[in-house]
Formats: sequence, C-alpha cells, structure tokens
Amino acid sequence: MRRAIPCLIASIFAAGAFVVLGDAPPVQTGQDNQNYTPPVRPKGFHARITIRTVDEDGNVVPGVAVDAEFPAWNKWKGSTDTNGLFVVDGEAGVFEVFWRVNKEGYYSGRGKFEFQKVANGSWQPWSPIATQLVRRIMNPVPMYAKKVATKIPKTNTDLGFDFTVGDWVSPYGKGHCVDVIFGYSNRVSGVRDFEGRLALTFPNVLDGICENSVRFKDSWFTLPRYAPDQGYATNWFAYICQTPLKGRHGEKTDAFLGGNAQKSYFVRVRSKVDENGKLEEAHYAKIVGEIEASGIAGPWTALAFTYYINPTPNDRNMEFDPKKNLLQNLTGLEQVHEP
Repeated sequence: MRRAIPCLIASIFAAGAFVVLGDAPPVQTGQDNQNYTPPVRPKGFHARITIRTVDEDGNVVPGVAVDAEFPAWNKWKGSTDTNGLFVVDGEAGVFEVFWRVNKEGYYSGRGKFEFQKVANGSWQPWSPIATQLVRRIMNPVPMYAKKVATKIPKTNTDLGFDFTVGDWVSPYGKGHCVDVIFGYSNRVSGVRDFEGRLALTFPNVLDGICENSVRFKDSWFTLPRYAPDQGYATNWFAYICQTPLKGRHGEKTDAFLGGNAQKSYFVRVRSKVDENGKLEEAHYAKIVGEIEASGIAGPWTALAFTYYINPTPNDRNMEFDPKKNLLQNLTGLEQVHEP
C-alpha cells in the first residue's frame, strides 16, 4: 500500500493535474473563458433636451461649459452657443438627465430634468427646453461665517451668542457681544413622551429675524444678494411635543427632526436708533438652512446652524467670499465654502 501512494502521486503529476491543499482554485474570469458572452445592456430610448443658460435678468449667457449625462448611459460635454443653447441628444435607459454648468465670472450651477414616459421609442416630452440660471459673481465680501454645532450649555436660561467670535457669550463661551439670544427648555418623561421649545430673541429693539422666501436652488449662490431693509420679527421659536395619546405635533418641528435645508433667514443685529427711534445703524446676517436642535429626549441637546454676518455697518450685501472668512482657526466641520 505504501508503494502505491507514490505511484499514484507520480501519475497525477504526469497528467498535469494536481491540487494544493489549503488554497482555493484559481478564479476564471469571463474574459478567460472562450465561451464567455459579455452582458448586453438593455436597449435605451431616444432622448433629446436643450439646455438654455440665462442670467438673473433673463438675458442669454453664451459660452457656458456644460457637463451633462444620463447616469450609467451617455455623457456630453460642450458649451452653450451664441443663443445660450446646448443640445443633449442620444440614447438613454433612464428617465433623468443631470447637468452642471460653469463659466468664468459666474457661480457654478446644476440642474436636472425628468422625462415622463416613453412613446414611439422616444422619451417624452420630446425635445423640451430647460432653462438654467447662471448667476454673475458681483461683489463678494469678507464675512464672519461658521457652521455651528454646539451643546446648549444650560436649559431655561437666556444664552447670548456672538457672531463675530462664533461662540456663546461669557460665562458659557468666549463671546463678548450678544448678537442673538437662544433659550431652550424641555420635558422628558420617556423616549415617546417629551417636549422641547427653542426660542430666538434679540437684545435691541430693532434687531430681528426674517424668513427668506427666495431661493436660487440651481446655483451655488442660493440666496438673494441683499438682506431686506424691513420685515424683521423680534422673535422666532420652534416647539415639538410627543405623547403616547396625541403623537407628535408642534410648531416648526423640522428644527427638531434633522432640519430643512431649504429654509433660510436674514437677521439684523447690533441695531442702534436715533433720538426719534428710527434705525440709525445695524449689521446684517444670514442663516442658511434651518436652526436645529437635536437630542431633546437625551441627557443634553445640541444646537446647529450656519450663519454669515457682514462686518460693515448698514451693508446689506450677503454675497460672501469663501476665501476671506474673518473667523480663523475653524475646524473642517466649521468651515463654510458656499457664498
């Protein structure tokens, strides 16, 4: 029997077939297999769309670089012609087309279009025109800008926040000038039985907050260029309550449920009045996104918001230069890159 084993091994090697114990057999790729047939992509349908680039006054903007694609299908690159038009024409197996636009002296932008159906082998509606806004870079200025994410240091207490320092006012932080005042209170009886209230007020009579209703969603610069000169409310608050009997309800509950990126506000602070009570001086700021409070049913609550404040009194210009942030030594998560 012992003499048979070496003979068996020798015959296996002679046949050119052997197995190495402990190693997996080599993986054969499709390209190595002579019988391999590559998968055939399903046939798409003919799609055509024209992208038209215009400025804020509706004037045609030619020479805008366009990078468009039907995801996982076709891509197009080029520039708008003298009429501000760029045509995307080809096969597509998906109903959405996305694009990005860029031009020197303008803010970058992006857009998308959704076709509704297929008819006669083509995506419908056939050959629509999609208008893409490109906003001119006009007058970006240095500002104090920060993405704030901080623990609310104390409940049932007025807490001042200093925009030019980016911190709570003493004794809870390094700030020294009260721009806005946050107040937070809560009740927690369980993970399904709690309530919270977040309020924002101001130290000066003509300070205030104004919710913005205009948003340029397809542009990198999403808000109006100037803060309004009127329409400021003296307070803002958000409230949420959840009980086993009534469920969840409240006012501005998005502030406690992850926020709403579409929200934005203008803020007027450090206001001074003359002897007649009329506004003499103020600083203007903006908050992009909702003011958020998270962890209200936990041991502590966090506050998050992104703000910009123009350092020049009475200058309502809200076009920020991201390369000239007046707040230094910010962490990566605190830095603001959008204008």
